[in-house]
Amino acid sequence: MKIFLVSLCTLMFGASVAAAYGGGGSGKPPPLRRYQVTVLNLTKGQPLTPPVVVLHKRNSRLVQLGNPASAGLAELAQDGATASLKAEFDANTSVVSTAVGNGVIMPGEKSEIVIETRSQHHLSISVFSMLARTNDAFIKSKIEYLYSGNTQLARVYDAGVEQNTEDCAHIPAPPCGNHNVGTDGGEGFVRPHEGLHLSRDLNGQRDTFANVAAQVTLKNL
Repeated sequence: MKIFLVSLCTLMFGASVAAAYGGGGSGKPPPLRRYQVTVLNLTKGQPLTPPVVVLHKRNSRLVQLGNPASAGLAELAQDGATASLKAEFDANTSVVSTAVGNGVIMPGEKSEIVIETRSQHHLSISVFSMLARTNDAFIKSKIEYLYSGNTQLARVYDAGVEQNTEDCAHIPAPPCGNHNVGTDGGEGFVRPHEGLHLSRDLNGQRDTFANVAAQVTLKNL
């Protein structure tokens, strides 16, 4: 009887260790899953800054309307900077992987970003980018189910961290070219963008945009 109990305990311990290290004693990590995210600029004149692409748990909300923008989102929306927002997402326990596009996306052009994970969670992909000839407008899109061909439109939001002066002194994209220059007194919370008022330096024939500024398409690699 003692021998039987010892053998049973040994088997149970071995099964627990095997389950902890990949299940069934195989020792193999979960398969690598790779996705190509294509961001197509649908505006007639607005450049889109390099997108931040995030793989995250499906039930998580990375940015919530009506709440103040995080420091990282503020930097993205004001100046197209991606490092702080990526760092915030990397520190978020709901996020499993992040990637950043290589360059500015001009109107009618697209950028393809590859992101990968071994996570076994139910995941979604979110995309963020600045409309570079604005004060603090950005796009946000979420692809909830990760199958090839899934396409979502990216709507335009106001980060609420800067007054919409539409003054070249506060706008990063050419012909303005004023990086890291902002204004005080923004709305204080993230909300849908109402579009340009064309009150100062921006050009109505070039810079205006609708409430949808990009198309995001997923491909499984």
